[in-house]
Amino acid sequence: MGFKKFLYGEIANRITLDYRNSDRLPGERALAERYHCTRTTVRTALEELQTAGKLRKLPRSGNRLLHTSFQPEPPVSLRKTRHILLIVDSNCIQDPGFMDMVAGALECAEKSGMLLTLKMVPPPQESDRLGSLDELHPGIAADGYVIASPVPAKILHLLQYCPQPCVFMGDYPESLRLMSKTHFYHCYLHENEKYETGLRRLLDLGHRRILTVEMQKQRPMIEKLYAEYGLDPKNCTNISIPFPVEIAFRSISREKLEEIVDAARRHTALVVPFGNRFGFEIYHRLLCAGFRIPDDLSVIYSSGKTDHFVPIYRISTLYSSAWDEGAACIREVVHQIQNGETRSGTRYTEYQFLDYGSLAPPKKTESR
Repeated sequence: MGFKKFLYGEIANRITLDYRNSDRLPGERALAERYHCTRTTVRTALEELQTAGKLRKLPRSGNRLLHTSFQPEPPVSLRKTRHILLIVDSNCIQDPGFMDMVAGALECAEKSGMLLTLKMVPPPQESDRLGSLDELHPGIAADGYVIASPVPAKILHLLQYCPQPCVFMGDYPESLRLMSKTHFYHCYLHENEKYETGLRRLLDLGHRRILTVEMQKQRPMIEKLYAEYGLDPKNCTNISIPFPVEIAFRSISREKLEEIVDAARRHTALVVPFGNRFGFEIYHRLLCAGFRIPDDLSVIYSSGKTDHFVPIYRISTLYSSAWDEGAACIREVVHQIQNGETRSGTRYTEYQFLDYGSLAPPKKTESR
């Protein structure tokens, strides 16, 4: 149904553009032959023009366009500038890392000659009333979509029937479940692989009492890795943090901070899978509690460009660029638009280990 609505709108746009200087329109048969579609499609497109007040049907005289100052949106094949719509949730813009990802998308779109427009996701009650994606962005003919935040189920449903390229930017479980059934492409950072790389580095240094702060989805990977190294899970502690709300948009609770600091006293190493304000609060609380890093505790973080405290405090980190992630999404959309195709798949953002000196082999005695 979504594709048919797109087709009717495309034919209607072509008619208003091609016959803007004409008094009367040709018959339905002639229009169908010109636009290589059925007469039923032409008839529905004409009805849409009439409903919009752009066409008048005259008995025994045919159809006449009503010329106004309105300039119709040219069809995709005739437009010189393509338009990409970036769908975001208003909460996400509070996260510096997310905005760095958006900055990468904006710069890449500009270099590619594309217009990139940010569209805030409407509340669920408003989304449920949407009949098409056109109602989500009236007046904008989108050639491609980048979905950069969790979106209501109704919008996900409409995207399934969207003939334009759709790329998901970032790690959202709902998008992954939907992508497997449709033509969506997914660009994101493989957090589990990145986390495992940091954990392996500590295990290879000889650490056997490791405190891991994880985001609920990483626990199976952690347990599997401990089994591979023959590590007794009882000697290690996992502290789970809700993802993504508590990490990206709020401060961690005082109780959770105290739990992490208290657990750190019984371990020789700490792995934190993010930077941002939450990561800074953990590190600052450790310093206030008297920890000497790396003498008392080896620390490794996952970080990005906006986590400025990481190089300042010289915290060893697995670094990745959200900017590159955003740019990669736009490059994928541009590729699909220029080649007239839609495709599914996954692209992982690259990362690298930066050793700033916060890692050290464990001391002979691990008790403090």
